[in-house]
Amino acid sequence: MNGHGGTILLLQMQPGSVGNGPCASWTGAGAGAIPMIMSENSGSSRSATGPGWWQVARHGMCPACNTPGMVWAGRAWEPPKLNDHCRACGEPLAVHEASGRALYPVVIPLVALLVFSALRVDDIWRLPLWVYPLVWGPASALIVGLAVRAVRAAVLAARVAPRGQG
Repeated sequence: MNGHGGTILLLQMQPGSVGNGPCASWTGAGAGAIPMIMSENSGSSRSATGPGWWQVARHGMCPACNTPGMVWAGRAWEPPKLNDHCRACGEPLAVHEASGRALYPVVIPLVALLVFSALRVDDIWRLPLWVYPLVWGPASALIVGLAVRAVRAAVLAARVAPRGQG
């Protein structure tokens, strides 16, 4: 039993098997098998490691139950914010929100890179002044928004996924 009311199934490696990692050859499973957690209540299963940060960021997969679309609150054009809890399994998500100083190491270098890119584009093409706000305003908002979403997803996946391991 683990802390979430499920049983972790342990699979044995085949004797004498040589593979590329711990999931190379499992007894009774295919070559790509991974440990699964079976819920005693619903019979559903999920990966013992949960989804990666990319799946959390892109699909909004809950790291606790792997249900897509449960992580992000608000609309696509709004700044990324976590839901208070997963609507499928009830896992509290808002307590894992990365904000404030945790985002500085990502946002500040990214803004500096955007400023230097705008200056380089100006050196190369000498576009009219009115073009810069039209191009760099939406591009900056989109790039910074995607970076913040990726960081928040990585923090959420790192904090919640290990709970299922035992």
